[in-house]
Amino acid sequence: MFTDAQATFATAHSATAATSTNISTNVYDLGPLASSPVANLIRDIGVGASQKYVRITCTATATSSDSATVDFRLVTDSASAMAGPVTIASTGAIAKATLVDGWFTDLAIPPGAYQRFIAMNAHVGVTILTAGTFAYHIVTGRSDRRHYAPGVSIDV
Repeated sequence: MFTDAQATFATAHSATAATSTNISTNVYDLGPLASSPVANLIRDIGVGASQKYVRITCTATATSSDSATVDFRLVTDSASAMAGPVTIASTGAIAKATLVDGWFTDLAIPPGAYQRFIAMNAHVGVTILTAGTFAYHIVTGRSDRRHYAPGVSIDV
């Protein structure tokens, strides 16, 4: 799979700062709206010839002193500071035990009218993470590679 540095929210985002909001290192600017006949009147990156996804990869195993969860959210806001982000898509709460080095998932980017900026929010629940980093890339297409626990036998 190819990734584009310009379409990368983070390569080693630490979500250990707080519970709740942990905005990605990079914020993607969808550009201003314009009124010329050839300008975009809305921002909508969820439509097109191929489905787009945010590839979420755990780059260092998540740990916490309790049963923390992380809900990875694609968010949008009118300002790059992302002070009042609105959730566009979400993975739902994922238990820290699942978030081991190498784990990944693809979050579909839905069609819709976006504000100017988008980012990823690692929304931590229950208690803060004491370790764990994540990478987020916008990709076209998804991987159907399956992950299994060590020692699992698959008969074909």
